Amino acid sequence: SPSWIARRNAAWALGALDDTRAVKALIGAARDQETLVRKQAAWALGALDDAAAVPALVTVLQDADAGVRCQAAWALGAIDDARAVEPLLAALKDGNSSVRSQAAWALGAIDDPRAVTTLVAALDDDDASVRSRAAWALGAIGDSRALTGLVAALKDSEAAVRRQAAWAIGAIGR
Repeated sequence: SPSWIARRNAAWALGALDDTRAVKALIGAARDQETLVRKQAAWALGALDDAAAVPALVTVLQDADAGVRCQAAWALGAIDDARAVEPLLAALKDGNSSVRSQAAWALGAIDDPRAVTTLVAALDDDDASVRSRAAWALGAIGDSRALTGLVAALKDSEAAVRRQAAWAIGAIGR
């Protein structure tokens, strides 16, 4: 459609229908010239949970718009495919804290121990939401290599980070 609103709504509908036949069309929509169409397409690809979308979403993780990158990180975590680990680790260095936070969540959702070292480093991020999500992700992964960083995070200036670090330590100790 020439209307970006129609294209965005179509992307939403295709994701909501939960039919993987839509993956190819949504991959095309993830390259749309309109930011909100690309963002909705990334969401829909994550909602469809089809590993065929991973390469396209990895590309979308480099989008010029932070909101689109954030949605791509969420989608990669929702799909839970190990091919996304390295690109998500790179996204932990994104200039936008929302993207970094979502990348941390996605790495925890994927639950791959290759992410531990970089997630421990993210416990020192300038943004509290990134630190909190990194702590959650480390707990979700459950690798004891994270314990030293998590113990240090118990002294974070933000209560939410301290709570998440405490939870993560408990999760690793199980």
